[in-house]
Amino acid sequence: MFLLESFPIAKECFQIAQKLQTKNTKCVGVVQKLSSELILGDCLEKMKEMPDNSVDFVLTDPPYNMGKEIENDNLNRVDFKIFTLRYLNEIKKIVKPNRPVLIFFSTGESLADFISIAKDVLCFKKYINWYKPNDCSFPLNTVLRKSEALLLFCKGKVLRYESDKNIHDCLIFNHKMKDRSFWHPTAKDLPLLNEIILAFSKKEDLVFDPFMGSGSVGVASLKLLRNFIGIEIDQKYFDIAKKRIGDWENQMRL
Repeated sequence: MFLLESFPIAKECFQIAQKLQTKNTKCVGVVQKLSSELILGDCLEKMKEMPDNSVDFVLTDPPYNMGKEIENDNLNRVDFKIFTLRYLNEIKKIVKPNRPVLIFFSTGESLADFISIAKDVLCFKKYINWYKPNDCSFPLNTVLRKSEALLLFCKGKVLRYESDKNIHDCLIFNHKMKDRSFWHPTAKDLPLLNEIILAFSKKEDLVFDPFMGSGSVGVASLKLLRNFIGIEIDQKYFDIAKKRIGDWENQMRL
């Protein structure tokens, strides 16, 4: 893991936080050190190397098994259940007790299977709906899909977290991911991720995404002064994530 001295983005953000003393800023005097680590590999194996009870907030967008051109998204039903159970058990091991685990998922047929599996590993707390006014996917049984599910779990029966704000159980955000330079088949928009991260974590918390993709959760976490660990199995998307964080570093230097 890169500590503040070896991670120039975090170091520079810390310096800015020290200088900004206006009433309206959100980063005054809160950052002692930040860290970020991007890991290339299979999260099922890489999570085994992470310390138990070390993560404050898990925010991730795993494969929905809808046949997209990403790893583990075109499995038979049995294999997908096994895959899901394996990564949920690894998440349970590394997340701190009573801390939030928020998982994006499809509102289609596989949702019931996913919830039934996840409830045997983590404690289910809330269904949150992300409604996308400007987006409409192909119909499922004549029903046009304009939303995705966000499923809130925690490790243990009591969910505890400190956050900067509350959110509603229906989030309304347009899907604006049009920048092809960091395109990913399931990329989520930064304004949506910002709201979620602010609601379920505090500054200096460690946010973890085992299905990092092109790094959107990492970018949002760092901008909001959270620490971040991300794992991505695909070299192409891993490289995009590294570039996006590098671009943010250059922007902070302006």
